[in-house]
Amino acid sequence: MIVVLSPTKKQRHRTQHAYTQPLFLFQAQKILELLQSKSHQELKALFKISDKLTASTYDLIHDNHITPALYLYEGEAFKALNPQTFTQETLDYANDHCRIFSSVYGLLRPMDGIQSYRLDFLTPFELNLKELWSGIVTESLNSLNAPIINCASKEFSQLMNRKQISNPIYDIEFLTKKADQPPKILSTHSKHARGLFTRYILENQITTLEGIIQFNLDGYQYTQTHMNTIQFVKEVQ
Repeated sequence: MIVVLSPTKKQRHRTQHAYTQPLFLFQAQKILELLQSKSHQELKALFKISDKLTASTYDLIHDNHITPALYLYEGEAFKALNPQTFTQETLDYANDHCRIFSSVYGLLRPMDGIQSYRLDFLTPFELNLKELWSGIVTESLNSLNAPIINCASKEFSQLMNRKQISNPIYDIEFLTKKADQPPKILSTHSKHARGLFTRYILENQITTLEGIIQFNLDGYQYTQTHMNTIQFVKEVQ
């Protein structure tokens, strides 16, 4: 099984780690060159951000420091994943059984070394990044010849052309139920749960659907599987 995750805008360089070379570094370097060629004012207009954030973004995308993707991303899912506490065995397993989508690098293994970039598919960049990466990512995932456990957002999941992937894709949903209200997806809760779930899969080297539905961290319980969507619900006060 291959677990796929979304990247995050929040990124931070870590201390030195050994890293692998991204699979599609040639394409990524072309995108980074375009991004780095932009002035402060062009970046401000592109990202629609303040002067202060523009300055920090400019510095970030011109910092050539390389960090493994697993440690660079700092969003809610990666905080819950907490890779800094992985054993070497879990890291090795993750590098074979986890992939991270990226608008700049296409598809990353956890230990692929990358630069910070901030760019996503919603940014009005001069290249159509989704169109650029869709075929490449689809072919790469299909070549792994394994079921895909999709913990990515809808935005990044669209990189997969499901009709061209021969193995099943299982979408994982995390819902929160309050009192007598129907369960619904709460963004922050869902992102946190994706990180916990991914850690559970990687640490326990889960390879079956039976193992997947036994996930019960942070109060989540399996409720149903419908049309290849596996649903977990947590009740809160």
